[in-house]
This record gives sequence, structure tokens and C-alpha cells, in this order.
Amino acid sequence: MYALMRAFDLFVHSAVQPDPLPTVCIYALAVGCPSIGYDTGGVGEIILDREYGEYG
Repeated sequence: MYALMRAFDLFVHSAVQPDPLPTVCIYALAVGCPSIGYDTGGVGEIILDREYGEYG
């Protein structure tokens, strides 16, 4: 899974339902993949706006 995520140009967490601990966002950021996601659940706490990616 990590090798596949390293090949991504961008990771998008597109769930609109609140996810209290979106581990896929943590995995993507751990391998250095830029990330975008909706500010639902814990996404906004993991993907800091304009620092590690964007959310909104």
C-alpha cells in the first residue's frame, strides 16, 4: 500500500460523512503525498490547511 501511495501525485479523501480518524490520510502524509479532503471528522486535524494539503 505504501509503494502505491508513493506513486500518487495527489491523494483525495472524498468522504463527506464524518470520519473521526481517517487513517488513509495519515498513511498518505506519511509517505509524503500531498492531500486534499473535506473538513469532516478528523480530516481537518490531520490535513492542516495549506501546510500539508488543503481541505474545505
